[in-house]
Amino acid sequence: MSWEAMLPPAIFAPNFEPGTNEDDLSEHQHHATAPSANLVARMDGLVQQLSKTHGLMVLNGVTSEPFDMELAKSVFTVENLAYFLCVYFRRVHVCHPIVHRPTFDCETAPLPLMAALFSFGSLYSAPVDHAISARTFLDIIEEFIFSQPTFWQRLKEWDSNNPDLRAEDIGILQAALSIVVAQNGINNKTTRRRIRVDRHPRLNAALRLFGVFAAKHRALDAADSNEARWKKFIRDESCIRYGNVFTHPFRFY
Repeated sequence: MSWEAMLPPAIFAPNFEPGTNEDDLSEHQHHATAPSANLVARMDGLVQQLSKTHGLMVLNGVTSEPFDMELAKSVFTVENLAYFLCVYFRRVHVCHPIVHRPTFDCETAPLPLMAALFSFGSLYSAPVDHAISARTFLDIIEEFIFSQPTFWQRLKEWDSNNPDLRAEDIGILQAALSIVVAQNGINNKTTRRRIRVDRHPRLNAALRLFGVFAAKHRALDAADSNEARWKKFIRDESCIRYGNVFTHPFRFY
């Protein structure tokens, strides 16, 4: 499968052939078509969400540093999204297959999941300017992910008689595990302690309550449409894959 096939055809895709030099993105980037207006708007929306999250972090005394809006707008672009996702799927996905690659779509994936994979790709990218700048937003992205309703409102409203996870909940849980793994690999004592003391226990509690560790493929209802059966299959497969990655974080697939 070509790397372009991993992403929606409406966005940019770097050409990662053996022997290419990742340090010069412009020499290896080509355009299938212009990026869709929806995807551009989604990246702009991500910047606004990160700015809002940063503001809450300032109010809560987590940080006193100002939010660099101009830097954020230069980092969170459609071009960089495609670049970092290609890096993620080439270098990280083999040992962190948390998302179902054939059905992953930047046009519809939850923003927190896009931000998490974006961050993971930046950590495994060559140390070019946009990759180094992206890493300065890791703490904000982490807070953005763990402030989602999945970890608060959804847990309070959970109905054990109707335990099916929503697609957006699965995306948020995927994002949370991805950012936890990425942040835990950074040599920062404060960050690693926060992951160990707060994030990991909260994520573990959510996974157990949602029944992710007990997930298995269910018999498909013949009365359902092909699309409905396909969505149920992907839901079950995503949960099973999540449980495997969570319990065997260093296992290669």
